[in-house]
Amino acid sequence: MAHLPSAELAARRQAAFQDILEEWQTMQGSEWYAIQCPCRPDCGCMPPNEVPRIVLSSCLYVGELDYFFTQQPFLAQYGFNVRWHCDECESEMACGFPMNP
Repeated sequence: MAHLPSAELAARRQAAFQDILEEWQTMQGSEWYAIQCPCRPDCGCMPPNEVPRIVLSSCLYVGELDYFFTQQPFLAQYGFNVRWHCDECESEMACGFPMNP
């Protein structure tokens, strides 16, 4: 990600933020949601009815995904947490390799 200008990183983060909120609004009610890229990798350990999936419109880099997990920007205002890895086997729920950097 160091190769991307900070303005582009901010725009990508904002786009993902909006993706997450739009998806969440159709499925509110859980404490945790798994962020998935459109590739939809899924280990199968966490059933979607227990940890609903929020599918982003594009793939993000691992560092971009880490921001949402470490900062939990939706917790204070909206009351939900996001993750991009499995709690059981620690498999990633997103590929971490955008096609159009």
